[in-house]
Amino acid sequence: MRCLFFLSCGRVHTPRLTLPRHEVYFISESLRLVYQPGAAHVTRDEARNAEHEAAGVALARLRDGAGLRELTCAVQQALGYIPPHVVPLLAATAKVERPEVFELIATNPAFSFTPAGRHRIAICLGRNCTARGAGALAGAARRALSLDFFQTTPDRLMRLEPFYCFGKCAQGPNVRIDSSIHGSMTESRLLNLLDDLRKTA
Repeated sequence: MRCLFFLSCGRVHTPRLTLPRHEVYFISESLRLVYQPGAAHVTRDEARNAEHEAAGVALARLRDGAGLRELTCAVQQALGYIPPHVVPLLAATAKVERPEVFELIATNPAFSFTPAGRHRIAICLGRNCTARGAGALAGAARRALSLDFFQTTPDRLMRLEPFYCFGKCAQGPNVRIDSSIHGSMTESRLLNLLDDLRKTA
């Protein structure tokens, strides 16, 4: 698949900014701008360009002819949300008009134009994990965070998401916090992990 990048040609001179935590963009998996106390000195252009690059990498992994929904899912998974400035890239890759992309994202709760929380909490709701109590874990997390799935806490610290199989069924129920999978999860252990995230914020 041909990757389309919409980056300006020429060097852009912008003042360096220390962005607040909720404005530092987190790029999951192999490409990520990781927040480190005292080291989050990135310009908005650098964050924007990194997002474009990560979106392009995510789209390049898909087969030729992938549909708009599949392409959008790839960007959502890679970035944790769909930056509005990536919409032209999605539209061009899917060969659709931009309004169609905006409509899909605006009407589907699995997609968001808003940056994800600093920490992503994903609860496996696959068959095996559900049989081992994943539903109760999901309920406990919703109550503790006062969130439903695909929502982010007001301070943008945590985002709650469902997931369907991490491939570690033998140790279920499983919960992934950022890139770490925690097996044999219990409600009390999950609540302790969420409290730890708050304390280290």
